[in-house]
Amino acid sequence: MTKKILLFIFTLSNLSAVCQHELDAAESCILKIEKQLDEVLIAYGSRECTKFTIDTLNEDLLLNDYTLLVFDKEYKSNLIYQITVISGEKEGVEISYINNEKVFVNYVNGIKTGKSRTFYPSGNVHFEREYKKGILRPKVKEFDKEGNLLKTIKIK
Repeated sequence: MTKKILLFIFTLSNLSAVCQHELDAAESCILKIEKQLDEVLIAYGSRECTKFTIDTLNEDLLLNDYTLLVFDKEYKSNLIYQITVISGEKEGVEISYINNEKVFVNYVNGIKTGKSRTFYPSGNVHFEREYKKGILRPKVKEFDKEGNLLKTIKIK
């Protein structure tokens, strides 16, 4: 069964919707969003890419400052993905929802920086990892549903 999701792009200056698209998604999992020329490419669900033409937008909108919000069409208050882009680079907290878990990743000038956390639906931390200058540090912490540390995983 496919899901309908809505894609909204907002300018940072006035936070008004400048673009809205409806798409079918195998899952409500946004894997990758990137801007190429006059299209927004979104990889989701089965890892297939969907392209959206942005010919109705101000051409430099997606090269400069905007916030991208993706909502579940059926449950419009259900945010699936959020990121802010400043001067063409991801900035601030990227929020995505994967398998009913909330994932927070911090960006500074387009580079993953600091702690990244995945949360259980209850709100407790499931995984905690850290990035330094875009590189994943060699240790990931996994917690149980009550918030107790289960193990520390060393990545090579």
